[in-house]
Amino acid sequence: MKDTLRTIYLHPEQDSQIEGKYVKPEIMKKFFRQEMYPSSSNDKIKFSLSTGKVLHFFIIGKVWITYRYEGIDSESNKSLYGSHAPMTLTVKYSKGIWKIIDKYERP
Repeated sequence: MKDTLRTIYLHPEQDSQIEGKYVKPEIMKKFFRQEMYPSSSNDKIKFSLSTGKVLHFFIIGKVWITYRYEGIDSESNKSLYGSHAPMTLTVKYSKGIWKIIDKYERP
């Protein structure tokens, strides 16, 4: 699950590899990613995911996880923007894969 979230937030060019297989296609648009990418070539992104808590009932489950990201100016090393967002993912197990079928993120 963490690899899927890391791909969603940091590697939008790989959306076609995870959409449908690991994430329900209509759920992809629920992931706000506009500020995740460097706003200039001098920005670095610092990204982390919490360990997360999981509750599942054989084929369906919930994952509570928090992601943090921060845009840092590489010259001054100052934080320019960022977020700390707790989210709840609903997942479904099918054909040996846990797939994200819904997402809720606190505003």
